[in-house]
Amino acid sequence: MTCSKVRNLYKINVILVVLCFTVTAGIAAAGMHSIHDINEEPLYRVDNGNVVFKAMDLPGNYNFSVTIDSKTYFSTFSTMNLSLPYGNYSYSINLPFKYVANRTSGTFEITGKVTEITFIVHARGSDTIELLGTSILVSVIAILLVLLVYTRYMKVEK
Repeated sequence: MTCSKVRNLYKINVILVVLCFTVTAGIAAAGMHSIHDINEEPLYRVDNGNVVFKAMDLPGNYNFSVTIDSKTYFSTFSTMNLSLPYGNYSYSINLPFKYVANRTSGTFEITGKVTEITFIVHARGSDTIELLGTSILVSVIAILLVLLVYTRYMKVEK
C-alpha cells in the first residue's frame, strides 16, 4: 500500500470516528433532556405528587393493599408512599380478612402538597367470625332441608 492510500484510510477512519461520536452524543443528549421550545420551557411535563397511606395498629407481620382507579398497590410496611400525576383519584383499602379499617374507601386529589390518608385497623371481633360461621352453617342446613323435602315430595308424586 502506498503512503497516500494509508493517509486516505486514516482520514476516513477519523471522519467515521468523529461521525459516530457526534451521533452517539446527540442520542445521549436527546435522552437526557425534555423537548423544549425557543424559550427553553418544556412543551410536555407531567407533574407528580405524593400520596401516603398509613395503617395505624396493623400488626407488623401483616400487609395491606390499596386499589387506586383499578390499579392495586401492595404495601411492605404499615406505610405506603406513592407518586402519582396531579389529578383526582378514588381508592379502596384492602386488608387481611382478620382485620377491618375505620376508613375503607374515598377520593383524594394530588397537588403540590403531600396527601396523607391515615386509617385505623382493628381486629375483627370473634363475634363477627362466629356470626359468619353460624350463618354459613344455617344456610347449609336450610339447603339440605329443602333438598330433603323436595326428594320426598318427588317420591310421593310417583
